[in-house]
Amino acid sequence: MERKITRIGSKFMFSCGTFVTGSCAILFGVLDRCPDGIVYIVMCFCCRIVEALGCSAYVTALFAITASVFPDNVSTVFVSFAITASVFPENVSTVFGALETFSGIGMMVGPAIGGALYTAGGFGLPFFVMGSVVILYGMFCLYLMPPVKDHHSKLSKPFFYLLKSPLALVTGLSILVGAFSLGFMDPTLAQHLSKLDLNTWQIGLMFLIAPGIYAFTAPLWGWITDSKVREDNLLTQNE
Repeated sequence: MERKITRIGSKFMFSCGTFVTGSCAILFGVLDRCPDGIVYIVMCFCCRIVEALGCSAYVTALFAITASVFPDNVSTVFVSFAITASVFPENVSTVFGALETFSGIGMMVGPAIGGALYTAGGFGLPFFVMGSVVILYGMFCLYLMPPVKDHHSKLSKPFFYLLKSPLALVTGLSILVGAFSLGFMDPTLAQHLSKLDLNTWQIGLMFLIAPGIYAFTAPLWGWITDSKVREDNLLTQNE
């Protein structure tokens, strides 16, 4: 995506990305009307793949736009790792853990709201609401967004050069395993809980447990990492 931004423009990519993401979310809400079997499965995969492409497009473009509008304060605007490490050099991991709490809170809120909307309006309502919010969010941002001047530049080294680093591979594997650990129960947990005579909203609340533990223990793991524990040992034990 980062190579395409300089060709088509970051604002255009942002607007297209939000529209595609929101539209696919809305379309997913009507897939329950598709025929059962292979047709339904293929349509689900196609819809989610296109939605993921749109999401990656507008998120990447948003970072590029912010960097263009605030070229001297990129780290401050993103609350990025760079400024965090600069302001809290002795407690970097603790601060990162505190920031990750907000990611956990976001993962906690999603299932609860989705379950409540499903209970109120059926299968399609959560997707209709989310898709509409994303599209309106994109339109609102475009209205407030100042003119953006895209900078054309070439990478000094190709992206795949990063994959040659063992540290980058180990870090990426750790992130992948962590994502799996948070989402591996999603396909089966709801079906299992439905046998316990729980409604959709109550099932959504069950999905708060794993993100909740993640949110409230992230600062603790950050504090442990900032102590005299070696990061490589901690990383190996968690995996």
